[in-house]
Amino acid sequence: MTSLDSTLTQALIFITLFLSLTAMYVSLRTYLNLRTFTKVLSSKTLKTYINKLESKKKLRKRYLIVRLVSTRKHTHKELQELLEKYYTHLHGKISLSKAQPRIVYIDFKNNTLIVRFRAPFKWSVISSLAMLEVNKHVDAVIPLKTTSTLKKAKKYAIPVSD
Repeated sequence: MTSLDSTLTQALIFITLFLSLTAMYVSLRTYLNLRTFTKVLSSKTLKTYINKLESKKKLRKRYLIVRLVSTRKHTHKELQELLEKYYTHLHGKISLSKAQPRIVYIDFKNNTLIVRFRAPFKWSVISSLAMLEVNKHVDAVIPLKTTSTLKKAKKYAIPVSD
């Protein structure tokens, strides 16, 4: 029986060794496949997916209150055309379509205007308004405040009379 026991023990050791080597092979193949898959996914597909998600993110609108110091009287249409002209000149047509700068309110009495735009383009809009001053359309452009609602912007733009 001792020879039978030793043969049985050797067979069990061989089977265990075979199963462990097979398990190591399967886990190594799985690891290599996953590593290749993540490299492919992270390089192109993942970047494309992230870009699509970012482009779908809603851009918030903001309102910029600006005081114009000028001896000339400007119409709403004239100021809007100048703003678009200088924005396109500085930042391009694609950026203009993304920023959507619009003059939504003008107070001729106080020389104040409210410009609506998309939030990430604040400094682009301010630089475009500064071009009005550089090109001598107005004497000075003074950005006063940026708000998130038109109601707040009008509150800041129209001073309360005593």
